[in-house]
Amino acid sequence: MISKSLVELVNEQIRNEHYASNLYLQMSAWCEVNGLRGAAFFLKKHSAEEREHMMKLFSFLTELGHLARVGEIPAPPPDFASVEEVFAKALEHEKFVTEKINHMVDQALSAKDYATFSFLQWFIDEQREEEILFTDILDKIRMLSGDNRGLYFIDREIASLGAQS
Repeated sequence: MISKSLVELVNEQIRNEHYASNLYLQMSAWCEVNGLRGAAFFLKKHSAEEREHMMKLFSFLTELGHLARVGEIPAPPPDFASVEEVFAKALEHEKFVTEKINHMVDQALSAKDYATFSFLQWFIDEQREEEILFTDILDKIRMLSGDNRGLYFIDREIASLGAQS
């Protein structure tokens, strides 16, 4: 049975995922108006994914008979200095979410709430993937903005050669 304190943490995470959805949607708008349609598409899709995470948590609580609360969230920043800043902020937010998920896992294990722990395993795996994804994107953006501009394209070429083997 999930404790009252864990219910509160899950509700807090519902708000975090809701904020992430809005953040990525706002980032998508910034990319779109700055001619970065690929990044805008990616971030719009990611916004929808974050909403799915929110709904997963929402359903988890309601299925257990607890009131899920969306709660108030702040508006995300609308402006960014560069696409590098967009993805740096996205990675920063993903690391924040990872900390929150890890804290819920700690609480579930401390309370011997193995059902909640089992549910949270999916989020642990998802956060690992998210951090890797955003780190990879940010690394490529930084390659292109530095002296190693061609390295990105060479990397893509090498990958395609590996696929032919």
